[in-house]
Amino acid sequence: MSLEIVLQWVGPIGILAVVGAVALAGWWRAETIPNWSFAAQRFSTDFPEHEPVFGTVSTDGRVALLELEKDKAKSIGFVVVTGDKWTTRLLQPDISHIARCETGLKLTMDDFTMPNVKIKLERDIADRWYTAFNQPKVTSNGSAA
Repeated sequence: MSLEIVLQWVGPIGILAVVGAVALAGWWRAETIPNWSFAAQRFSTDFPEHEPVFGTVSTDGRVALLELEKDKAKSIGFVVVTGDKWTTRLLQPDISHIARCETGLKLTMDDFTMPNVKIKLERDIADRWYTAFNQPKVTSNGSAA
């Protein structure tokens, strides 16, 4: 067998072997969010000034939406699984947009690292979050902005 033939097989097989070893070692495992209080703890690490009081985890366990205490600006806490890491955001109507879609909600953000996220939710829960996020802001004097 010539060296060229051996190298043609070793390259792809070697790559597959390394990818397989990584997968078997558990480094390819995506995390999930077990419940909203877990997401609230993770969110509070990055945003300690905002206290989550209620939340919802998506049906696939990859996204959590958090209602924040005394938040008159109608911001929503957001936690998403990205592989084995967690990403948190403070969603605000002036920089984020939530729309209904077939599987729940579609979030569009002014964020080049995560411009679009689909959130899998049951219809009634998706409607609740859509309504909560799209209500008018309340100003410091209590009137709608």
